[in-house]
Amino acid sequence: MSNPPQEPARRQGAATRRKLLDAAAGVLAAKGFEATRIDDVVEAAGVSHGTFYLYYANKEDILVALAEECTAELVPMVSALARVPADDSGRRVVRDWLTDYVAIHRSYGVVIRAWVEDFVDDERLAQLGQATLGALAEALLARLRDGHPDDAGTRLVALLAMIERAPAVAADPRVGEEAAAIETLATVIHRSFFAVA
Repeated sequence: MSNPPQEPARRQGAATRRKLLDAAAGVLAAKGFEATRIDDVVEAAGVSHGTFYLYYANKEDILVALAEECTAELVPMVSALARVPADDSGRRVVRDWLTDYVAIHRSYGVVIRAWVEDFVDDERLAQLGQATLGALAEALLARLRDGHPDDAGTRLVALLAMIERAPAVAADPRVGEEAAAIETLATVIHRSFFAVA
């Protein structure tokens, strides 16, 4: 049985969307949201302006599409930090989580910055940020209350700041190899926030 006639067009459309998203992610990472123009994205993707506007209305729209992908990758990771053991196996959980987070940040750093810094006024983007970062904060707060009931809120703010900076620390050549930097961060985070039963 052969594919329906519209199937090749669907596959081509999906490939074009992917090409635009990948190009936008690269350009946004290099130039930042404000400095990025649609011209930059279409040039990087090797498509026409008409093709861009066939899939996305503007650069906010493509940022929201990237945010949807970022949410799909980060939300399943939330539960791992909600159950970090107090013993040394917990340090390994934190290390693995940070390794995954740093990798996601490489692809979606501009999205995470948009959520944290709130520099794009788009309700869809704000809702995705709340669903992702809000879920992470709630899970961490619940876990921190286990060992630190009196100051869990303050510890949460400090922990989120460390997580937010982790990709920059891991990428800093002055710190050394990325894996070693993540290992050290995991040890500090685990001892400071999770090692109390």
